Amino acid sequence: MAFQIEYAKLFEVKILHHFFLNKGLDNFAQLPAEEREEILRKYDTRQIFQISPTSETLKALNGHKYIFRTTAEGIWVGLQVERNNDALTPHIIPADDLQLTFMISLKDSGFMNYTALPLNNDPGKAYLFKNTLQDAPKSFPNLTAVPPVHEPGKTYFPGDMLSDNTTVVNTLYTVLQKTDTNPGTLPWWLAESGDAQTPLYYANANDLFPVVKDILSYRVTEQDLEPSITLTNAQGEELDFPHTYLPGTYRTAQIDLTQFPGGIYNAHFHSANPAYDENIKFFLIKQQELPFGIIHINAKSDTAAFDLLDNEGNLRSPVFEIRFRNRMTHWRYAGKKFNLQSFTGSPLPLTRYGFINNVTVKGIDGQDVEGLPNAGQTPIKTEAFTHEDETRFYSEIHIN
Repeated sequence: MAFQIEYAKLFEVKILHHFFLNKGLDNFAQLPAEEREEILRKYDTRQIFQISPTSETLKALNGHKYIFRTTAEGIWVGLQVERNNDALTPHIIPADDLQLTFMISLKDSGFMNYTALPLNNDPGKAYLFKNTLQDAPKSFPNLTAVPPVHEPGKTYFPGDMLSDNTTVVNTLYTVLQKTDTNPGTLPWWLAESGDAQTPLYYANANDLFPVVKDILSYRVTEQDLEPSITLTNAQGEELDFPHTYLPGTYRTAQIDLTQFPGGIYNAHFHSANPAYDENIKFFLIKQQELPFGIIHINAKSDTAAFDLLDNEGNLRSPVFEIRFRNRMTHWRYAGKKFNLQSFTGSPLPLTRYGFINNVTVKGIDGQDVEGLPNAGQTPIKTEAFTHEDETRFYSEIHIN
């Protein structure tokens, strides 16, 4: 039987940001098909993100004769295949342990103003979007994880997202005002239940992952203890590595990682007497600049739906998704007619397109001021972080 050589998609990652996709109050996913197509014609992630393969991934792409492209909707990786009837088989079959990694940096300095992501992150972390479920349950085609569940007593800030359980999102809760109340409590929480036209998976706090460059430093929490260290890679293989313990009442371990390729690792600190046990999972990067995010694709996932090939070695050509939710803020108006109480009664979504009509606030005289402009990409004010009694994030619109 003759084979025909051609190129086909190995996988694609679509990055869908709802600030650019929604129209005012209308979610992109719920718009008619023709409106979605019109919006996508104007949508280009390359204006928001710079996405590049790591040097190790670039070598793997070239070695396998793969093609990498950035597109208006994300990234695309193709390869040479052999067609046998309707099946497409890679000309160079990737090993199960092949990993392809792409670094995401931000091109838009205002990204966090209009994106519903935590503003008080640990600076040693980046958003990790991967097609494996270990440590980050998710649902195909999403590379974004199930959000956290509610922690009693914890304070949540506007835009934080929670799930109703730890393994799959049936109800997505988004906090609208600073609160420590239970999810779903009005007016602090927005609750959304899933259907075919209601996205429930967006980038969130559970996608944040520790990132290390060359040296892992870890401070032992037991006095005068230097626990044993076991270092393993993503395949669970134990590795030999140089390390030192710095002196002090609480020792600090320094692990030299310069010999290892980028990827996910686990450092296990353990002792029998006294008992000590802690795992530090992290992503090793080989570049100096900390990325905003990382796309990490394994040829063989731990869940079949996320595999790049089927059991016969033919292409599945999955199309993965990363969604970013647009931020919701209270719109506060400033000018001769207004005072500090001139803000909307409920938070409103920030979008580039569409217009929310009938926006009304109280003016300085206590009377309604109507027909006000939308906030758009206005920088947000986050007094809720610094003022105990403040519960809102504001978009401030100045009107003469």
